[in-house]
Amino acid sequence: MPVQVMAFGGGLVGQRTASANTPWVVPIPPYVTPAGGYTSFTRLVAMSVTNGTTANPVYFMRPIGRTTTTAAASQGATALTLAADPGPAGNGIAGGDYVTVALSNGTFHTAIVSSWNADTKVLTLMAPLPANVLAGARVWDFGIYTDTDPVTGVAHPMFPVAASTTGVFSAAGGGFVGAVAGDPLLLFNPNATNASTHNFSEYVYTRE
Repeated sequence: MPVQVMAFGGGLVGQRTASANTPWVVPIPPYVTPAGGYTSFTRLVAMSVTNGTTANPVYFMRPIGRTTTTAAASQGATALTLAADPGPAGNGIAGGDYVTVALSNGTFHTAIVSSWNADTKVLTLMAPLPANVLAGARVWDFGIYTDTDPVTGVAHPMFPVAASTTGVFSAAGGGFVGAVAGDPLLLFNPNATNASTHNFSEYVYTRE
């Protein structure tokens, strides 16, 4: 029997596309209390993806590590100074990893890492920040889609979608949930050879 959880809030992420051979990512944001707390779990409960003539899968990614910034960064900057390497032991953060950063306007930005300086603890992003980042802002490291999921100990879960097909993920119970309260989630599609389309994703928040 599916496990039922009491959900509140949540939302819908709309269509995402990209040119063939350009991966697309769909960030699922965490819930933040009015006081700024990260006390709830983020759950993906439904998703629809349409493939062209390539069977592009979707990878469900949880953060593999977390840290905070130690200095503010302005809109347009590409460098963040972090408190520590957010990657787990043996898998430190590196160029090509995906990160999500809490912005000062209350939204969240997902970006690709350009480089990491372990001495200065400066993380450089491939593209400029769309808004300011405060000192003490949360940063989540997702690694790459072939990294190890922190809950299962194996690769990030993969949702297969056949070529020329619309695949629908629908959770009868708890859905795909973050490992830690306050974590965002990330959906990754390699979008290789022939492009695919993210039609929508639905998410909710729970206390457990």
